[in-house]
Amino acid sequence: MTSHTNLLDFTMFEGSLKADGRQWDMPFRAKIGADGEIEFDTAPLPVTRETFEIERLWSEARGLVYYFELSGKAAEDIRFESKSLFFSAVRRKVTPDESHLELKARCTIATITQPMSELTDRIVVRQAIWARHVP
Repeated sequence: MTSHTNLLDFTMFEGSLKADGRQWDMPFRAKIGADGEIEFDTAPLPVTRETFEIERLWSEARGLVYYFELSGKAAEDIRFESKSLFFSAVRRKVTPDESHLELKARCTIATITQPMSELTDRIVVRQAIWARHVP
C-alpha cells in the first residue's frame, strides 16, 4: 500500500521560476490552506546578478502586478504549475556574511496534480457505486 502526500501540509518542490525570457532555480514549499488558498514558502535566494533580475522586474511594475511562472515537482510525482504567481513583497537582507532575497508569493491560479494509487482508484469507484444505490 502506498501513502500519498497530504497537500494540506507543506510539500517541498524542486522548481523553477520564469519571467521575461529568464529562468531561475526556485525550491519552494506549498500547501492548500484552510481557506482553500495556496500558501507558499520560498527559501531565501542569494543575491546574484541573475536573481537581482527578479527584484528588478518586481520593482519596475510600480504598484502593478507582475506575473511570473512557477513550476515544480515533488516526491511521488506531485506537480505544481502556475502562470500567475506574483510577489507581494521582495526584500533584500544584507548581513556581513551574505545578502539574499526574501520573497512573499501568491498566485491567482495554480494546478497541483498528484497521481492516484491503485488503492485510491478502488476507493473512488466504490464510493461512486455506493452513492448510486442510496435511496
